[in-house]
Amino acid sequence: MASTPAPWGLLHPMALGAEAANGWRVAGLTDIVDGSCVLTLENARGRTQRVHICRNDGTPRGLVYTKQIDLVVMNGGQGDLPTEESMGQAVAAIAHAVADNEGSARQAAVLAAMLPHSERVERFASAAKLR
Repeated sequence: MASTPAPWGLLHPMALGAEAANGWRVAGLTDIVDGSCVLTLENARGRTQRVHICRNDGTPRGLVYTKQIDLVVMNGGQGDLPTEESMGQAVAAIAHAVADNEGSARQAAVLAAMLPHSERVERFASAAKLR
C-alpha cells in the first residue's frame, strides 16, 4: 500500500506542539501507511502515547471515534487496559478537531487511504506492521 502524506488538515487547528488537553501535546503525526497514520501525544513528564487514526467502518474499535474516523490508543492491550483519564480527554479533543474537518472535500484522499482497524489487524498483525 502506498504512503499518503501526514493528514495535518484532518487535525486542524491542532499542529505540532499544540496542547490537546491536560498537558498532552501533539508530538508527531506520520504519513498514512498500511491504512493508518500514527499520532504521537506527549505529556510534560515526557511520556508518549501512540494513537492510530483509522477509518470508522461503522464498528469502531477505538477509545474515541467520529462519523468517519476511529482513534485507537495503542497501549499494548487488547482493548482491556484502562486509559489514563487525562490521556482520554486529550484523544477526545483530537476527535473534536477531526469531526470538524473530516467532511471536507480536501479530506477525501485521506479517508480513501485509510482502513478500519479490524481490517488492519487482519492484514498486518502477523507482519508486525501495526506500529
